[in-house]
Amino acid sequence: MNKIIPLDPPIDTRLLDAETKVLWDNIQLDPELAAQSQIILEGQPFYSPEFLGFVHIYRALAEIIPPHWWIYDLGCGFSFQSWYFRNHAGYVGVDTDNTPIDCRLCPPNAIHIQSTIEEFVQSNHHEPNSFAICNYVPPWHGGSGEIVRRHFENCFVYYPSLIEVKK
Repeated sequence: MNKIIPLDPPIDTRLLDAETKVLWDNIQLDPELAAQSQIILEGQPFYSPEFLGFVHIYRALAEIIPPHWWIYDLGCGFSFQSWYFRNHAGYVGVDTDNTPIDCRLCPPNAIHIQSTIEEFVQSNHHEPNSFAICNYVPPWHGGSGEIVRRHFENCFVYYPSLIEVKK
């Protein structure tokens, strides 16, 4: 008999809720970003501050990536996590037309591009001191994780999966 086992240990949602609240509160302290966040929420009725895109991973990455590096967030969604990288050299958020550019948080160091990951890496040069993040991007557009690994020396690629174990 086959049994599906999650690879990831369950995450305590109370910790995620606390981290999400801290991020949301920090975004609200900046008047420009607070206004942007409200516009995003008004334009996307299915979205709420309770879901800000796996922020615990982005916070940890922001702490270990040197601040003089460029961040390429491939599959950035609404880009609330860009707040963590506001003090890095630059932040480039890339996502498809499912997330319009005017519906993405944009700190002063951020640039947003509407593109698939594959189109972006084929047509754009990235800075030498750069780090690519492809976090929780489903493999709907032809193996995004592998594309990122091939084009960026420094990257973090993660998408949870299930494995099948035979008993």
